[in-house]
Amino acid sequence: MLVLDLRRLRWSSVAGPTPREHLAVTASGGRVYVLAGRLGGIDTNLALLEVYAPGRGWHRLPPVPSPRGGTGAAVLGGRIVSAGGEEPAGTIGSVYAYDIARARWSRLSDLPTPRHGVGVVAAGRRVYVVAGGTVPGLSVSGANEALALG
Repeated sequence: MLVLDLRRLRWSSVAGPTPREHLAVTASGGRVYVLAGRLGGIDTNLALLEVYAPGRGWHRLPPVPSPRGGTGAAVLGGRIVSAGGEEPAGTIGSVYAYDIARARWSRLSDLPTPRHGVGVVAAGRRVYVVAGGTVPGLSVSGANEALALG
């Protein structure tokens, strides 16, 4: 993994998280969070949540309640929101939030349109889940849904 030191404008190489694909990445408070993903096929989904803190390296946090590949993530109000994904049974509509300060997961309302490979961004008081496939494998959609967090 490459890290850019913004003060010195220099790149350096550091060890990365547990190797995997179809993972989600987000950042908060100067830390990088990597969650879920898979080892290869759709039947190898992981529930890992790892955090990178500069100068301290990587460590594991409580796992995502449900393994998922192709999930998206964003941070809003001190919570990491993981939306969607795919598994052998189909696309995933469940949404979970990880409270960074309390180190615990909670279940939120499901996505109206379950899908994987989504773009996720937080803006204002909402998390937006954009596009993604509605069936496992290569598929696309024009879905754009906003999740209001309580």
